[in-house]
Amino acid sequence: MRSHNRKEGIAVSETLLKNLGAEWRVIDICENGERERVLVLVKKPIEAREHAKAQLKSKGWTYRSAAPLLKVNFVSLSRILNGQYSNRRVMKAIENLPKREQMKARSHVE
Repeated sequence: MRSHNRKEGIAVSETLLKNLGAEWRVIDICENGERERVLVLVKKPIEAREHAKAQLKSKGWTYRSAAPLLKVNFVSLSRILNGQYSNRRVMKAIENLPKREQMKARSHVE
């Protein structure tokens, strides 16, 4: 199915929308007695993995530095945070990670 935005003159395929990670609904519209099927884009809520990426960054961690504390290698962490794998344990562990500066301070004291 293709969606056509009459105002803008843009045709979009479902395959393109899937590749972009967009969500949509197909609805039927009746105008002037004509029935037409239309794709309507739906705004996606922030996903847990996007939130986890933002948490890592705000806490000062890189994938490479956080991975050992999360008990995964950095390639697996990247795949988890980019949606190729799912791993609830790692997602929960990211929430519980302290700021990176706190970890550095602890290691210098000991």
